[in-house]
Amino acid sequence: MNEYQKIFDPTMTAKPTSGEEVERRGDSSKNSVYAYTDEIVLAVNVALATQRPLLVSGPPGCGKSSLARAIADNMGRRNYEITVTSRVELRDLVGRVDHVRRLADAQAGDIPKSINHYVEPGRLWWAFDPKGATQRGTTQRGNPLETENQAVDPGRQSNATRIEEPAVLLLDEIDKADPDFPNALLVPLGAYHFHVEEIGAWVELQGEPPLILVTTNQDRRLSDAFLRRCVRLEIPAADADTLARVAQVHFSGEDLKKAELVLESLGSTIPSIAEYLDIVRACNRLNLDPKGNQFVQILEVVLGKR
Repeated sequence: MNEYQKIFDPTMTAKPTSGEEVERRGDSSKNSVYAYTDEIVLAVNVALATQRPLLVSGPPGCGKSSLARAIADNMGRRNYEITVTSRVELRDLVGRVDHVRRLADAQAGDIPKSINHYVEPGRLWWAFDPKGATQRGTTQRGNPLETENQAVDPGRQSNATRIEEPAVLLLDEIDKADPDFPNALLVPLGAYHFHVEEIGAWVELQGEPPLILVTTNQDRRLSDAFLRRCVRLEIPAADADTLARVAQVHFSGEDLKKAELVLESLGSTIPSIAEYLDIVRACNRLNLDPKGNQFVQILEVVLGKR
């Protein structure tokens, strides 16, 4: 592939001298690492250059969701994500008023004058305008809120040192949404503004546009209007070479040796990337020999009886 000037140019994350690659809790990690391909890097760069959403498809466990976290860590960007379900509406992304809390305060005789006190900014608002989201929109309508009424960044743990940086926003599994939901995103994602109806406020992008990643398992076809506005990336199912590259990125020392033994022991069984990492971690932490008799049982537990 011919070289081009990259906006996003990931380098191999330094591996630790011992132990697993990073401290992990489930699917999350302190410092994301990722086995990038030229195709992935190109698609990310095109999305950044065109300021279009990156629509990522591929089988479960291929690394669609973790790509967003890895890019955010690599570029030092703020990171937000939401898992889409059939119940998610546009106002869940932009912001909604907590009417239950407002009613409770009213019944207690303690309701503030402004409805903004009860606005809960959505992830899209945080990605577009974190300062405005912190103030629940009062900066557009009047005096800023007192500190105790300010909204709390949902990604505060990872974003604490990145508040001035642009964001990466993950909309995970968009095909689970109501069919009208993707089209409701066309204006916010295309024009970088949206209307918070309950407080009558417009929110506009402040600073550099976020990189928006949208994942799909292709359970349902998305509209042509939505597809036309996206840069598309399909991550294929893993093969043995892919898993070997993943092992090199995620493990070092004795853990890497065991990861390579696991790959040899898998034979013709090719799990997803997520499943492969789970198998290796199980072998490492349970001190299990990948060449031993119990390895088959580990496979059955992680993969099920395929």
